[in-house]
Amino acid sequence: MSLFDTHQARKIREDLKNLTIKKSTKTETFNINIKNINKLWENKTIISVEDWLQRCSQEGVWTKNNHKKSRSFMNSLVIESKSYTQSMSFVKGETIIKLLEETIEDNSSEYVQIAKTLLKKLQQAAKQVGDVAKLCICIDGQNRSLYAIGNFFKNLYPINLSFCEQPEKSGSFFYDELPQTIQEQIDNLEIQVDLIDSIDIEKVLDRIVAMNEGEPWTPTERRSVSFTPVSFLINNLAADPIVSWFFKEVLQNYKEHGISGVTKEYHRHKKGDILILSEFLHYAKHFHFGSAKQLDELYKEKLEDSTTISFQSIVKFIANTFHSNKTLLKDIKVLSMIKDLFICMTILTQKRHTMYGAMYGSNKVMSLNDVKDKFRFIQILLNSMIKKYFDPQDRVPVDSKGKRMVPKPGSWAFHHTAQRQTDIKAREEFLVTEEPKILKTAYLTMTQNNIVGIGYVRQDIDKATKMQLELQNKRTDYERFNDFVPANLKTVDHITPVSKGGSNDLSNLGLMSKKLNSSKGAR
Repeated sequence: MSLFDTHQARKIREDLKNLTIKKSTKTETFNINIKNINKLWENKTIISVEDWLQRCSQEGVWTKNNHKKSRSFMNSLVIESKSYTQSMSFVKGETIIKLLEETIEDNSSEYVQIAKTLLKKLQQAAKQVGDVAKLCICIDGQNRSLYAIGNFFKNLYPINLSFCEQPEKSGSFFYDELPQTIQEQIDNLEIQVDLIDSIDIEKVLDRIVAMNEGEPWTPTERRSVSFTPVSFLINNLAADPIVSWFFKEVLQNYKEHGISGVTKEYHRHKKGDILILSEFLHYAKHFHFGSAKQLDELYKEKLEDSTTISFQSIVKFIANTFHSNKTLLKDIKVLSMIKDLFICMTILTQKRHTMYGAMYGSNKVMSLNDVKDKFRFIQILLNSMIKKYFDPQDRVPVDSKGKRMVPKPGSWAFHHTAQRQTDIKAREEFLVTEEPKILKTAYLTMTQNNIVGIGYVRQDIDKATKMQLELQNKRTDYERFNDFVPANLKTVDHITPVSKGGSNDLSNLGLMSKKLNSSKGAR
């Protein structure tokens, strides 16, 4: 039986007939000529907010090969008049400022600090324009505006023009080579603009993600515009000048440095730096780099102070060391080695890491401040890992002639062909517990050569371990008078001293007379 009541419906229609549906996102669409678009960017009436509402600047993509992509865009716009396919989208700055102010007023929101940072930036931009109502934020079209339209008006590249009256005069022309009559024809070419006025930040973000600028947004780009603490932590770290330099060298200039393994999703103009930093943060929290779905969930998680500090400190340590010693870039060889560096430094500095006990035994965890020679520290780690990665014994042929070699299943190199949780666990084992114990061996070398100085806490040997040593009457190489002192009167000696990275593992312990142990010291 239908619940529809004809009489009741008549009354409702009468009551609602003069009302308008309230929408969370209002869009005003109009056309604007390209000369005015360029002027609005130049006087900063239109701005971009790359650390939130805008995709990464793709200047290199639009200007390489003599501005090939920019010329293609402008030729299409001028010759074919494809204005209907080239819409741009802006959101009112006044609206976003109001939304941020409302977020700040809600003191229970975990986004208050983020909102304050953004609000300050937008208020400064509005002040420069002189009228907040005029300020617009570009959310789609920045690269076309700046590198295609803007650079053409700056005479940085020419475009192809054909003329009806005299086809023989057709050719390639810079803007200032053209007479005023033709300049005006180009100036007045129109592009459709969508001006968004929203009462909901999430709706603005949904609109951004739904757009594309020639190609769909990657999962990384979608995450980077989310309004969460994780998004702002990663975006701000990526914007650090030295961190930005590092990822430019690794993800953009990788061919110059001989770095392989930089696949499409890691290209810098696709925000590959954001992807790697997301994976690093996921590792700092969960000790694996995470799947695409797990990285999506990461952006919804709350931040813990200790994890955040550790994550930022390690990233900046790596970036600063490479920036100070640029020759190290040649030692990377494979992109995954950057991730291995992060794994190594997390194991070394995080007591909560699952490999902590196997790495140090009972010693105090290392601090980044304990590294005395950062260059040699990174160099030794990289060279140790690369040597094992290219070990001929870990390669097997895939054809009868043996011309093509691939990593042997189960080898260190094999577990770099993917980064599933099982692969990361296997890498950790090769670093600490499985031969050749790459990290543990390198760490011992560094402590012996005073590259790393460790502040340590000596832990008591438990009774069960001491009893086992007494039963074995296990002597050390330094002990020469074992027969004269009963085992139960001897003291426990560390074969590799604690101060040099030795642990309380049974394999590193022996018995020695108190007198000899004192004279041996940290030898």
